[in-house]
Amino acid sequence: MRFTHAVLGASASCLVLMSSSLMAQSTAPAGSSASKAPTATASKAAAELSAGDKRLLENTAQSGYSEIEGSKLALDKTKSPKIRAYAQRMIKDHGTMQKDLEALAKRKGFELPTEPSLAQRAQLKALGALNGTEFEKMYSSHIAIAGHDNTVLAFQNATTQTEDPDVQAFAKKHIGMLRDHLDGARQIGPTDHGM
Repeated sequence: MRFTHAVLGASASCLVLMSSSLMAQSTAPAGSSASKAPTATASKAAAELSAGDKRLLENTAQSGYSEIEGSKLALDKTKSPKIRAYAQRMIKDHGTMQKDLEALAKRKGFELPTEPSLAQRAQLKALGALNGTEFEKMYSSHIAIAGHDNTVLAFQNATTQTEDPDVQAFAKKHIGMLRDHLDGARQIGPTDHGM
């Protein structure tokens, strides 16, 4: 059990570091080399995306896959009506958001990842090994709360700091839903299973 907690803790640390990296890069000054996109024709739209915009799209895709897979585990492993309802909403909402993201990436000629990140896959594997209250605690704290907390912060920055207007519009469209998910996650958190 201690090993599982250590793996989940390490995975959460990796997610926080990845989110911090995203935040640092998405907040680079407009004149810095990290935020300049090369000039290109319309057929090379992916080359026009800044590094920060590309990272936002990549991280959003990976987080969406992680959220959906973690929520499917929750449907298999919990009997809590609150957690089950939350998981069903995550699968539906993140599935819809993923379709919007894929359409945006296609328009931009940008190839998205097709699975969670390595750290997220490790976290999902560790989560899958848990059952009952232990599973519920880790699902709510790591997948639901920590995952959405980081994503909300990234999207909040993206609504004002992305360079591509379509990426910014995507962030603005989905930030409210992500905030609602975070609020819902906090409601199923510690009070729902005696933490």
